[in-house]
Parts: sequence; structure tokens; C-alpha cells
Amino acid sequence: DQCYLDKFCKPETCTLYFEPESENDVGYNNFVKYLTDRKRAGLAHSEGRFFVFIPPCVQAKKNLNYHGNALTGLILPSRAITLDWMR
Repeated sequence: DQCYLDKFCKPETCTLYFEPESENDVGYNNFVKYLTDRKRAGLAHSEGRFFVFIPPCVQAKKNLNYHGNALTGLILPSRAITLDWMR
């Protein structure tokens, strides 16, 4: 499996950890399941920033040194990365 997570792990990256409000948080659980089933991260761009949502996975443990079960969110300024490698 190819992992591009290192492309987003920059010194200017802010890291957030999202947890469901309860075990029955349908929106959260469905989003994590969607990402996990497809072995993908979520990517959004808004107001000059990239938002990357990473489900609990081996790559997050390795690249972010995070061993919990929360959805990890990375926030980067748009100038911090280029998306040429995605083409």
C-alpha cells in the first residue's frame, strides 16, 4: 500500500484528534468506516488551508507516533504542500 501521509507531516502542521460524542455517533462512525474501508484519508481545502482526516491506521501510528483510536486531523497552510504527486 502506498502512503502519502509523510507529504502532510510538516513542521507547520497542526494536529487534532477527533472522537465520537458517544459509541452511537452515527456520523462519526460512518465517516471513519468510509475512510477505513477504502484505505483513504479525507482531504478538504478551504480558505487557504488543507484539512486531512486520517482514520486510525498503521500509517498514523508510524508517521504521527499516535497510538490511539481517534480520527486524526491535520491542518496545513496551502503553501506548505503541492499536490503534483497525486497526478
